[in-house]
Amino acid sequence: MRKGFEKKGEAADALREAIAEHENGRGVLKNARTFGVFFQDWLERQGAANWAKMTTEQNSKRAAYAIKLFGDVPLQKLTPMALEQHFGTLLLSGGRKTAEHPDGGPLSPKTVREIAALVSQALDKARKW
Repeated sequence: MRKGFEKKGEAADALREAIAEHENGRGVLKNARTFGVFFQDWLERQGAANWAKMTTEQNSKRAAYAIKLFGDVPLQKLTPMALEQHFGTLLLSGGRKTAEHPDGGPLSPKTVREIAALVSQALDKARKW
């Protein structure tokens, strides 16, 4: 945050410059942290502070699907469209590999919604942090 401008015009110029930097990506701190590293850290903090043991175990299982699928993607590269595509993949072939489903069986819509909700909670926290 910038303060101490002598004239209103200087403040307006600084605001325009800050907006331009943000739109060009220069005003955002670059962070190469992957979703998987962040998500695992968030799960440990969130689980220890807020969840019962059984909930923590279930959420760890749900998280494993997301980490396996897009855990190596940098946080800042995750887009809503990419997430939807990943969740679509989970619906089609996110489950266990079997003879019938060599690429992985489909996950139920309910399971995918639960995974998406968990990812959404984590990403909300990522924005705040």
